[in-house]
Amino acid sequence: MRVHRIGIYRIAIIAAAVSAAVALALILPFSRRPTLPVATPWIPLPSIPLGQTDADSRWLLWYAGNRPLEANLALRCGNPARGRDTGAELDTYSIYTTESWDRPYIHAVLQVQASTITVRFQTDVPPPRELPPPPGHPPFASDAPGPVTVRSLPRQQMEEIRAAWASEALWLSPQVAPTGTPAPRLDGHTLFLEACVNGHYAARKRDSGSEEEIRLWHLLHSLHQEGAPTMP
Repeated sequence: MRVHRIGIYRIAIIAAAVSAAVALALILPFSRRPTLPVATPWIPLPSIPLGQTDADSRWLLWYAGNRPLEANLALRCGNPARGRDTGAELDTYSIYTTESWDRPYIHAVLQVQASTITVRFQTDVPPPRELPPPPGHPPFASDAPGPVTVRSLPRQQMEEIRAAWASEALWLSPQVAPTGTPAPRLDGHTLFLEACVNGHYAARKRDSGSEEEIRLWHLLHSLHQEGAPTMP
């Protein structure tokens, strides 16, 4: 009986060892799999995000929110309760731009897909209201939005715009609000840049008349001139 018991114990130990070896062989290949890299955004968000306590961020969020919901990326980004459309999961970039405060704005929305970027232009877009025009000056651009142009372009064709947008002067440096009460700029180019990347929002407003601002305006204006009006 003693020999029989020893034999049973040995069989049990061998069986347990074999089972452990098989389990380890199955686990190791999965544990050694490399972690898949996170997809790099077309234009990364600034490393300095919008805060909630500093005056510059609060002013910019007020500026960003002063538009209808369907065009309000600040409210829609990462918020499924705010009527997200079928393309809401795509990284989205938005820019309002004009060459002068009293000229019509162009609004461009860029949605990034695997190998293409869909660009939706709308002309004669009214700007966000800051203050009424000064006495003696004509009113702001028309309140009647113009026709819509939609184009689907390969990423390579958008590289100049991507590089210009992602510059330190336009996108990466912190926002600085105007001194005192916000007031409309009376000359020069104005650009309001927004992005919704993986549900995270960022924005910058630039109207210093820098070379980077003028270059991006010209690139977008040229791209718009190449398109043809379509239905919204």
